[in-house]
Amino acid sequence: MIPSDWSQASVWLPLFFLGAMGFAMLSYVVLDGYDLGVGI
Repeated sequence: MIPSDWSQASVWLPLFFLGAMGFAMLSYVVLDGYDLGVGI
């Protein structure tokens, strides 16, 4: 399932946003500490 053409935005853009959202949630969990989920 490895795409052969990484120059198309339809290949790397969803993966980029998946990584960006994962990083955002991970940084939220780390920075929020004990009160996780109160602001959601």
